[in-house]
Amino acid sequence: MTKQYDNQVLVSGRYFTEQELQDVKEIIRMFPKLSLTELANTVCENLDWVTPNGRNKTASLDLQGF
Repeated sequence: MTKQYDNQVLVSGRYFTEQELQDVKEIIRMFPKLSLTELANTVCENLDWVTPNGRNKTASLDLQGF
């Protein structure tokens, strides 16, 4: 579920700032040949977005909308 509040977007329990969303777009632009899985892992690593057990929270990402 995605909601927007005060220039932030809520995605799967985390608020993302406009700058973080721009960073995601830049990662996608810089690495257009990565698979969605590789892109999701790269985004999670750069944003330090992990599950409670320390794994990248890739299941929460839908990068096709970027």
